[in-house]
Amino acid sequence: MVTLVLSGLRRAEILRYIAEKTDWDVKARTVDSYIARAYKAIAATHQDISAHQMNLTQVRLIDLYKRSMNIQDYKTCLSVVREIAKLNGLFPLDAKVLEAEALVERLKALIVAAEGKK
Repeated sequence: MVTLVLSGLRRAEILRYIAEKTDWDVKARTVDSYIARAYKAIAATHQDISAHQMNLTQVRLIDLYKRSMNIQDYKTCLSVVREIAKLNGLFPLDAKVLEAEALVERLKALIVAAEGKK
């Protein structure tokens, strides 16, 4: 099901695909449940990848800090410290980031509402 969702098929197309190309013999409501699970699995995978990328980024920044300190490049050290602080949410966000986060929250609410109506 995840493959069908990731391929961009809409609900009606998924229903038709299942009816024509599988022997599942399931109702639309069951397919809706499968689609919801697929979206949750995709979101969980994305969160895992995002967490890994965040950790990797911080490790790279720490390494850059050490290398910069070894050559007494204090300007780069300061930049690295700022980047690490931003990643950890220690600096206030600018207006564009706050606006984007608000948009993401609205989209999440719409998705939850849409899933609740199914």
